[in-house]
Amino acid sequence: MKETFVDRLKEIALLDRCGESFLRGVKIPFAVIGLRRIGKTELLLRFKKRNKRKFLIPYVNMQQANASPDVFLEEVLISLFKEIGESQGENWIFGGSKREQILSASAVLGETYHFQALKYLRTLETGNYIDMIETSFLAPEELGKLYGKKVIFILDEFQDLLELQHFRIKPLGIMRSVVEKQKNVLYIVSGSLISFMEKIITDKSLPFFNQFQILRLGMFNKQDTIKFVKLLLGEDVEKNVLEEIYQYTLGHPFYTRSICERLLLESITHKMDRNLVKYAVVKETLDKDGKINILFRYIYEESLERVRRRGHLKRILRLLAETEGMNLTEISRGLRKPTGQINNYMKGLLNTDIVFQMEGRYYFRDKLFRYWVAKTELGKDIAVFHETYHELISELMEKYLRVSTELGIAKEYEIREKLSKLLNMKLSSYTTPDGQIEFDIYGKIGNREVVGEIKWRNRQVDVKLLQKFVEKAKVLFDDAELYYVSKEGFTSEAKEYATSKNVRMLQEEDL
Repeated sequence: MKETFVDRLKEIALLDRCGESFLRGVKIPFAVIGLRRIGKTELLLRFKKRNKRKFLIPYVNMQQANASPDVFLEEVLISLFKEIGESQGENWIFGGSKREQILSASAVLGETYHFQALKYLRTLETGNYIDMIETSFLAPEELGKLYGKKVIFILDEFQDLLELQHFRIKPLGIMRSVVEKQKNVLYIVSGSLISFMEKIITDKSLPFFNQFQILRLGMFNKQDTIKFVKLLLGEDVEKNVLEEIYQYTLGHPFYTRSICERLLLESITHKMDRNLVKYAVVKETLDKDGKINILFRYIYEESLERVRRRGHLKRILRLLAETEGMNLTEISRGLRKPTGQINNYMKGLLNTDIVFQMEGRYYFRDKLFRYWVAKTELGKDIAVFHETYHELISELMEKYLRVSTELGIAKEYEIREKLSKLLNMKLSSYTTPDGQIEFDIYGKIGNREVVGEIKWRNRQVDVKLLQKFVEKAKVLFDDAELYYVSKEGFTSEAKEYATSKNVRMLQEEDL
């Protein structure tokens, strides 16, 4: 686990600060959102390990607890009694059914805990699903009070709680009605379905509107990807190998680890150079035994498992894999289907979170996954050999990883949306009619105009870039407010220049 935290010091410090505030009586619930295998669970378990002496920190993965309300309650109770037992030095060695484990563990902890366990388990016998969900969220407060510690309840893959809606209940509403009264339980949730998680937290019609601080877990930057690779491969890795790995993974920790593991295996018989990195990327992504391929196959099958008309969605995914950024009209033309019908299909596809919509066009969230869709035709087995990978790798770089910024158009859209909320005005991109001048940020309300640029790269913005931006902006918008958003900040010279020209400098944490 240690290696995975090369680039998570800021995030773990933020959660630690959240815990410190909770001890003082200030509750700051957090929602950790990010792509699959980006490191969310590792972050949460690291936080749990660091803070287990201060709190009871039960952990429940909703993918293992979403079968029914009674299964959810059992998982919550097992997690709670296990946490209390481990805090007292007890090992969890109980066998049998989940209910038998709960009874055995509570008996070891003492008569009072055993009585509570019997009370909770009687709820299962009633068959009342609402009572089961209520009990699941009442138990942490009651058992924490009994033990004398505050509780931080971690719910991983939180969006799967909504699977319990199949039992004709509203789990989010039930949860909110219980937890809003609690003083000694803090909730930290996480989720991989980004748009779905955002909806749960930002949709004003849903119970948890504006109740969580959002912590977005992104890719490693270049510097920390290199640190991570050196931890896996050793300090003597050649610079061009490090550069090549980052170029193809864009800092995704799971992809980076998978490719490094392949390099370790292949370097027994082949020189570890840029060509071997390229082979490892194709092997891991497309070969039937590649770890990235296995992950992508799981994501695809799991994402479309509950979606109707899977055949049509497969065709849409293949079409978007070949030509990303299509709108409804273009997709309907490509599939020879009515636009209204395609619109219904796209609603289902958006719910899978494989793709997202921006300004009427559709994009893959993960460019390497897009490449996998195109080349495997959604899961067809491919055998990759040293003699056959060259054409595949050149196409990957030329077509699928060719982006104007490291995180691409999706990151630009995310930054613009955050700034929109900060400034309380609608922002979009701007291009002059002749197409000669472009701005990443533009908005106007009355006489107020805002113009800005976003630079999402792994080095600081220098004074030359700022000068170019100011000169370009002044040509079209003499009195506009100027904003510049940079991933890695600004050089000291750039800061002086920005101050003199009234350019507001921002980084993601400022938003």
